[in-house]
Amino acid sequence: MASGDQIDAWIGRLRLIPDSARQFAVAREQAEREFGFDADALGELVARGLPCAQDGDGPLLWATDLQYLSLRLDRGAVYQGVLNRWASALASFSARAQTPVAIRCRAYAPAGTTVELLAPGGERVRAQAGAGGAPLGFEATMRGELPPLPAPLARTLGEVLADLAAHDFCWLRPPLEADLAFVRATRLANCRSTAGLLVEEAPRLGVEARLVHGLLLAPPYSTPHNWAEVRTDDGWVALDPLLLGLLARFAGLDAAAWPPERSPGAILLGLTEPGTPLVRDAASGAPLEATFLTRPLVEPEDR
Repeated sequence: MASGDQIDAWIGRLRLIPDSARQFAVAREQAEREFGFDADALGELVARGLPCAQDGDGPLLWATDLQYLSLRLDRGAVYQGVLNRWASALASFSARAQTPVAIRCRAYAPAGTTVELLAPGGERVRAQAGAGGAPLGFEATMRGELPPLPAPLARTLGEVLADLAAHDFCWLRPPLEADLAFVRATRLANCRSTAGLLVEEAPRLGVEARLVHGLLLAPPYSTPHNWAEVRTDDGWVALDPLLLGLLARFAGLDAAAWPPERSPGAILLGLTEPGTPLVRDAASGAPLEATFLTRPLVEPEDR
């Protein structure tokens, strides 16, 4: 169980985030349902300095603050379950030569809206939203374990990757996640943040790198995600040291088996560059919220 001093230290870390970046929208009921904090627990956190806004029914909190604390205080069953799924998918996908998957996307848009889903190869799949949303989808085949980084490249990037893996994971929201000066000063980061740091640092080490946006595949649902890729003689290799560090810390991933230079590319489906919506209104181009139901297509020899 965390001590009061440890909780104070975590809240102190969160207070490095400017209040102007916060959206105080989580009331008591959601805080308990989604993050595991009842009224007494919230009262203690606020008394210890957790930023909040007050309304007539009590404090309003920021989801990012509650996500951060719920993982560290072992209260966030919802988010703990997400991380467990990611770790399980990484283990299972990387153990196979390839994993074909079917992705069924349901976009949330008014009935009659023409919705576009970005698919592999730059193709955009279209469907018209009905009363239950717009069903779209595609199939993809994920490679299993990717070749390791060549030893010279791993040595060149080793110190940088280890440092990125050790950043303090926090679900930063745009535009703060791309504010690399803030990330360097606080070491609070999400995967988009550390990917940006890697892409910025790599050229100084003579390495070509780029940002990628796509899906982290973890049946039954996939999640929009950002990471970095570096160029090798054999092509581009996905790297996400913060993701591996996060899963080692909170989801039981074997850190010795998954060092920062190992690629989690078996579960990363690259589709575009950050800033391009995966799902959008075809007429306006506006991004749309969506759910990505994901199902492995088991081949006969695997049954």
